[in-house]
Amino acid sequence: MPSPEVIKPLVQNAFGKKRFATDHSQKSQHFYKLILVDTRSIDISHTFDKMNPGHILFSKCIIRQVLSTQQWKDPLEEKKFSIPYTPQTLDYNDYRMAWFRAFLHRPETHSWVFNFRDNCPPQFPIWF
Repeated sequence: MPSPEVIKPLVQNAFGKKRFATDHSQKSQHFYKLILVDTRSIDISHTFDKMNPGHILFSKCIIRQVLSTQQWKDPLEEKKFSIPYTPQTLDYNDYRMAWFRAFLHRPETHSWVFNFRDNCPPQFPIWF
């Protein structure tokens, strides 16, 4: 079996220099929501309870676009958020995961209303 010094460059060449685990402790629901907002893929608005201003009754999400790997250019490329956030970078795999994890805000009690923007491109990546 080859040594780790030989394997590591091969793995990094194939998958990028980022951490290889798919889950990261700092990748919260807020992280994934920020990905979709920061890439201008969605617009979100929350309706708060007037009696309890810290409680969100329901949320609206307008889907503006779903980026394909061609639009991302290089799926292994890491992009930076436009605002300070930890972790500061994301890749296309994070973007795809965001569509599955961004809307998990108290899923047992919270409702989402989804709509597509009028000029949303009609073609989507197959994973969507």
